[in-house]
Amino acid sequence: GMDISDERIKVAKAHYGEMLDGVEFSVASITEGLDYRDNVFDVVFSMHCLEQIAYETRDAVREMYRLASKFVVMIEPVFENGNAVQRLYLISVDYCRILLKCVEQLGYKTVENRSLEVQVSPSNQSTLLVLEKEKPD
Repeated sequence: GMDISDERIKVAKAHYGEMLDGVEFSVASITEGLDYRDNVFDVVFSMHCLEQIAYETRDAVREMYRLASKFVVMIEPVFENGNAVQRLYLISVDYCRILLKCVEQLGYKTVENRSLEVQVSPSNQSTLLVLEKEKPD
């Protein structure tokens, strides 16, 4: 597991306790390039992380894709999937509004893009976005 905040990692460990035995955690930023080889993880997962790095979205998506060998799974607000209120919220808080554009520009294959039925915050909708890592020829 990785988070930019050591405090969030402490909260996860306190909340989940023994269930996280054997799980390695590191404090790092996905936008700074990580010291892992390409395709090191089967799946890379992000949940409401990219929304807050609106100006580094492309770098973050590229790095997650580099690290994944099979899939990148994201639960993030996707501007294009939101209604008018959700879009206005993303604009007003200066959250990411270019996730789909970045994925398209990078040429990554999207296998799922759908708003989730259950929303924690009606103004900050969650979309399940799954990218499949294509195998090199």
